[in-house]
Amino acid sequence: MANGCESGRSKQILFQHLKDKKIVDEVFSQMKLLAASEDVEESSLWETLREAMISSGLSRFIQNQVNYSIERHPWLVFPSHALGSSSLSEPLLHLNKAQAGWQRRLHKSLQSMCAELNTTLLRPRRPENKTAFQQKWNALSTLDLDLTVYRPVYSPRDFLEVLITLKNPNRHEDTLSSIPSDYVKHVGLVLDRDDAMLTKEFAKLGCPHGLRTRLWSHILGVPGPQDAEHMETLKSSVFSHELLLDYIVIKDTQLTACNDDQYFVYEDTLYQVLLCFLRDKTIPQYLTHVSVFQGKKDESQSFIYPLSGVIPFYGFSMYVAPICYLYEEPEKVYGFFREFYIRYWKRLHVIDSSPEGILSLTALFEHLLLVSDPHLFSHLHSKHIEPCSMVFKWLMRGFAGSLRPEQVLFLWDLILAYDSLLIVPVLAAAILSLRRENLLAVSTLQAAEAVLADLSSIKVIPLLRLVFSKCCTS
Repeated sequence: MANGCESGRSKQILFQHLKDKKIVDEVFSQMKLLAASEDVEESSLWETLREAMISSGLSRFIQNQVNYSIERHPWLVFPSHALGSSSLSEPLLHLNKAQAGWQRRLHKSLQSMCAELNTTLLRPRRPENKTAFQQKWNALSTLDLDLTVYRPVYSPRDFLEVLITLKNPNRHEDTLSSIPSDYVKHVGLVLDRDDAMLTKEFAKLGCPHGLRTRLWSHILGVPGPQDAEHMETLKSSVFSHELLLDYIVIKDTQLTACNDDQYFVYEDTLYQVLLCFLRDKTIPQYLTHVSVFQGKKDESQSFIYPLSGVIPFYGFSMYVAPICYLYEEPEKVYGFFREFYIRYWKRLHVIDSSPEGILSLTALFEHLLLVSDPHLFSHLHSKHIEPCSMVFKWLMRGFAGSLRPEQVLFLWDLILAYDSLLIVPVLAAAILSLRRENLLAVSTLQAAEAVLADLSSIKVIPLLRLVFSKCCTS
């Protein structure tokens, strides 16, 4: 009986969510039109209406919208997972404590920077500054900004150093492209079906470059009709107020994505997307860990900073850069980046026990390397080289900035297709095994990193096929 009540409640919550998004109204309007058509007979109303809904594509539209909603908001079908419920908080006390400590460290870094620069975290933008941002919104790279005093809040290496020190108090120490042509021919048929689940299956073999935007749209349900309006609202917020983080992300982008021969041409788009992201107050509802500054005198004065609840790390712009290859319009780039972030990237820079969080992915990488290549694993440890230190940036950035852009997109195809980040540590372990002969000759971390510095020859799909074919034959 309890399960039945929970199921009924879940359906009501899901229905209300679809109603709030105006999807229910749209479906009812289409059903009225179908009911009045010649295809629907009064004598067998429900049977013929159901057939008309299937033939018109309305049934598939409903199915896709339900899938999109559940993937973005799992609490719609599991109410106990709603934000703020006890089940959503980190169950492991030592990780909860570590994340809180890490958050305090980030906040202290920001507050220290404010004191050094004699500024605040947030303040109204000065009139001349506001005018400059408005006039040069589509050419932000031409703004005359002195960024020499700004520094990244943290880097992947900083975060790794914290993760390495973590110890489970209950743990006992142990001893140690190619895409088939027949596939391409059938993609058009899949797109015509407009079926999100079927599209995921096809994406498991990688998406053809010319059709990737359409395939990703089917899987993610973006871009949407409200994307442009949403970004326009965020842009207004950029003009009205400046954040300390504005200048940090601009400088970060200059040092990372804009310093990359493959991404520098997207400089203006990257600025637009990242400045808007900082102000997107719809993001925190999807996060398990939000950046909340505590009031010094009264906890009721606590506030989320930035509005997105996310403090970017050094290289954060790399989550956006590959998507710029797919769209020219900043609002579409933003829509895809936002969807990727709330589904996947949010897991890669917090401390928790999630099976696809950065801790679990790092542990999986080391386990895979140990099992698949114990000799290489043993050699690295004998030289006091931590394998995870060589690949952590790959894991934390989803390989963006390390692989060539088209290969990053192939990898992200698989993340979408399998709805999982587990493929990332699999690829990392495979690359180390591929470079094993050179790695077996190194004796320092610097030398090992030099072996892995250039991944331009790596082909994601063939390498992963080789890995899985070995697993199947072993």
